Amino acid sequence: MTGNSHSTEVQRQTALSALATGPKTTIELRHDFDIMMPAARIKELRDDGYRIDTYLVKAVNPFGTEHSRIALYSLVVEGGEA
Repeated sequence: MTGNSHSTEVQRQTALSALATGPKTTIELRHDFDIMMPAARIKELRDDGYRIDTYLVKAVNPFGTEHSRIALYSLVVEGGEA
């Protein structure tokens, strides 16, 4: 995250940069990248023309709780290329 800004635009750009390095789960986007509403940011990126696939996976949160249906987001196509 850039500085102390938590604007939706900064969060969108943070999510995009994170996904450019590989797939990320909702848990990772929240905990590691400080994106509080990952699904909303992903929708906005899709609306901007990015193709982002979603898979449901099992994952463990930082508190050790296993969740059976966590979104795993994968950037497939950069904006404008769809």
